[in-house]
Amino acid sequence: FLLPPAALRPLARATPVRAVAAALLRPDVSFAVWAASLAAWHVPQAYDAALAHPALHALEHATLLAGGILLWMQIVDPARRGRLTAGRRAALAGLALVAGAALSETLLAAGPLYDHYAHVSDRPFGLTQATDQSRAALLMMAEQLATLGVAAALLLRSHVETVSGALATTKTARGG
Repeated sequence: FLLPPAALRPLARATPVRAVAAALLRPDVSFAVWAASLAAWHVPQAYDAALAHPALHALEHATLLAGGILLWMQIVDPARRGRLTAGRRAALAGLALVAGAALSETLLAAGPLYDHYAHVSDRPFGLTQATDQSRAALLMMAEQLATLGVAAALLLRSHVETVSGALATTKTARGG
């Protein structure tokens, strides 16, 4: 769904590309790639190194984007592969929400973690380094609630409606 079919056809025929894509599109692998990239780039040394080196900064964004695409492909299921039921997709979104909240809580509870910001003299809105980190953590939490939380709620609703419909059909078929 990201590339036009004409561009995908040659790639789809390439066995190594197909094998890598199949492995990455397993729900557990997609989640692991997303969680690992999010966690790894928030390690203070990795974060500061990415700010200091443009190529590493580009790699940071590329891995975060790739992890996000993999995770959301499982949650949204745009190709309608049906690997996961709506209930399991809701659980995956909920798990991602919990993992993101753990990172946000860590950033809220910890003192300033990123050395780069200790040397910034012209701070937006006059925020201290600690306040900036806390607000960033709250913003991350709000973004994840607005996206992953809504996705989880909608998928859970769909799951409950499907299960309720199946139970009603079974009850009717039994003459209940």
